[in-house]
Amino acid sequence: MFCWNVASDVGGRKYQEDRHHVVSDAGRGIIVAAVYDGHGNARVSTALADKEIGLAPALVGWASEHGSFPESDGEAERLFHDVDKQIWSALETDESTETVAATQTEAIRPAGSEPASKKRSAKDKKSKQRAKRNKKKLGSNNGGGSTAVVAAIDGRKVSLYNVGDSRALLLDADSGKVLLATKDHKPDRIDERARILSKGGDVKARHEVARATTRFTEWGYATSRAFGDFEMKRDFTEPLLQAYTDEDDDSARAASRQPGQQKERVETSVSNVAKADNENPIDHDGVMSVTPEVYSAVLDSTVPRHYVILASDGLWDVLESDDVAAMVREWTSTRTSTQSVSENDSLADLLLDEALQRGATDNVTVIVLEINNAPDDDLLLSGDNRRQTICLQSMKKTIVNILATLDRTDRLLSVD
Repeated sequence: MFCWNVASDVGGRKYQEDRHHVVSDAGRGIIVAAVYDGHGNARVSTALADKEIGLAPALVGWASEHGSFPESDGEAERLFHDVDKQIWSALETDESTETVAATQTEAIRPAGSEPASKKRSAKDKKSKQRAKRNKKKLGSNNGGGSTAVVAAIDGRKVSLYNVGDSRALLLDADSGKVLLATKDHKPDRIDERARILSKGGDVKARHEVARATTRFTEWGYATSRAFGDFEMKRDFTEPLLQAYTDEDDDSARAASRQPGQQKERVETSVSNVAKADNENPIDHDGVMSVTPEVYSAVLDSTVPRHYVILASDGLWDVLESDDVAAMVREWTSTRTSTQSVSENDSLADLLLDEALQRGATDNVTVIVLEINNAPDDDLLLSGDNRRQTICLQSMKKTIVNILATLDRTDRLLSVD
C-alpha cells in the first residue's frame, strides 16, 4: 500500500515557485512522486508538473514501455534530456506563438479600420492585465529553471532521481534509519566544480554562497544542475564563445545586470555556433546540467513500513538529514501500528512547520510517501490549500468492484 502526504508553504518568498506531482498506475502497482523547485520564475517547475510533458508522466511512460523505471545512469540521462528538450521547445513555442498571433491579428485587419487593440472588450483588458501581472511574477516565457527530485517505486524496488539541490531520503519508518539519500548538486561539490570548469564555466562565491557562473552572467546559480536555465546549457569552451575580447567581457557583464540583454547576447553567440555545426544549440550537459544521479534499493520485505521523504531545498537549508531522521523516530514512536501518514498528525506537516519555525526563507515543499506492507483497504482523500493527503493501495480490486457496480446499475436501468 502507498500513502502520501504533501505540505507546502511560500516560506519567506513573495511567490510560490515550488511544484509537486504524484502519478500512479494502479494496475501495475507503481507510483512516481516528485518535487520541483523553480528559480527565476515558476514556468519550468510548472512545465515539469504538467500531465503531458512533465517528468513524472514520462517516467511512468518509460516503465510501461520498458517494464521498469530507468535503472542505469545512461537510461535516466536520455529520458531527462528528452524532457528538458520538450520544455525548451514548449517555452520557445509559447513565446513565438504569442508574438506571431499578435502580428497576424494586426496584419489582417481591414484597411482604415481601428486596430484590434482599440476594440478590446473590458474582459480582454482584464485578461491582458492579468497576463502582465503573471509575466512580471513569473518572468519571460523561456527563462528560469527548476531542480527535480523524484522517487519511483515499482513493487519493492525504489529508485531516486536527483537534479539539483533538493533532496530525497529513504528511511526505515520504525527506526528512522536513513537507508538511501541523494546528494545535493552544489557548484562547490568537488566533482561538480570540475565539470563546470571543464565546460568553460566558473564557481564564485556571492554573499557566501557558491554559484555556478559563466563570463556572461553576473550572479549565476546556487545549484549546478537543473531543468531549464538554457542560457547556461552551453559548452563555453566553443571557439566562437571564446573569441570575445576583454571589452566584450565587460559589456557582457554589464548587460547581465539588465533583464533580457544577457540572454540575447549569449544566444546570439551560440546560434552562430549552432548554424556552423547544424546542431541544436542546447547542451543539456553544459555548465548547467540536467543529467540526473540515480540511486536505487530493494526494500526489505520484513520491515513493515518505509518512508520516502522528498523536499525542496527550503527544508534542507534549515534541517539536516539526521534532524529529519530523528524527527521520524520521535514521530513514529507516538503512533500506533495502524496509523499512517495520511492521518491528521501528518509527518509532512510536522517537517514543514519545523522548517518554518527554524526560519526557512525559501519556498518549502515536502512529500512523505509511505510504503506499507500491512494490508489496508481504505482509500482516503482529504486536503486544503496548504496540504493534501492521499492514501492509495494498489487499487485493482477497488476499481474492479466499482466497474462491477456500474455494470449492475447499467443493467438495472436498461430493464424495461
